Amino acid sequence: MPNAIPYQSMKLLLNIEEPETVGHTVISPDSKKFAVINSINVKVRDIETGKLIHDLRPQGVPKSLTISKDGQMIAAGCHDDKVTVWNFHTGEKLHSFDGSGEFPNDVRCVGITHDNKILLAGSGITIHIWNLETGKRRSPLRAAGSRLIISEDGKIVLCEYLSRIRIVELSTGDKLLDFEQESCVGSIAMNRDSSKFATGDHEGMVTLYHTSNAEKIITWQARSSPYGVTELIISPDNQTIISGGLDQYIHFFNLHTGEKIHTLEIQPYRLSSMSLSPDGMTLVTTSSCPESGEGLTSIVSVWGIR
Repeated sequence: MPNAIPYQSMKLLLNIEEPETVGHTVISPDSKKFAVINSINVKVRDIETGKLIHDLRPQGVPKSLTISKDGQMIAAGCHDDKVTVWNFHTGEKLHSFDGSGEFPNDVRCVGITHDNKILLAGSGITIHIWNLETGKRRSPLRAAGSRLIISEDGKIVLCEYLSRIRIVELSTGDKLLDFEQESCVGSIAMNRDSSKFATGDHEGMVTLYHTSNAEKIITWQARSSPYGVTELIISPDNQTIISGGLDQYIHFFNLHTGEKIHTLEIQPYRLSSMSLSPDGMTLVTTSSCPESGEGLTSIVSVWGIR
């Protein structure tokens, strides 16, 4: 087994104060930029300096965010089933999609396939699909999505809604797996070869599964139940799983044993979102302090192994 990425050495590199409450964050494939949403816009920043590069205004209030695997596009899912797509390098708006039906919902998760041809947008009750080359809408996936992950080979989609986990074949829409956990799911993660996936639930449990048959590999208590697991990432070396919840701590565990190996403290703020760079060496977190009243309400932090 190769040496694991040394997360015990991860330290705070940069703090950026934000007057708006911040939400989802994503890191670019080259690990040089990151993006964060708030209640108004999408901000793209330099990961080394925090300098603002783009201030993007989507079609509606942004709720979710993704960057294409080649770093060419960034997409924001918004309220009322709306999605806006930009050129990540220039900030030019490329597409605006509207999936609104009789009962529109917030787009809670978005994803772009690795060939940049398909956009997925989960709004809880359904997963919309658009062709990015033609702008045409396709039949939705037979799955509901609060969160979704497209596999590295682009063949399957892992999604969750409440306590239900589904794996769907993207080309056909066929359900490959469909089951429910005992507790509501707060987050999901998948390793790079798609052989395993993990869930974090509202009781603070993390469970690792085989993707082929949803057989449990290991489960452990990652957090106290009042906070649950709301953020989950499997490291690119397949050795570590990173867990975040509605408190001031981020925990790192050995993926195979569940042993805790490191903790980051982000007090006095509570974690909103986190994103890991493709090489696993840099973590960006957003955290908010709703009790702060006027003035500063949020912090965007960059953590790294140096």
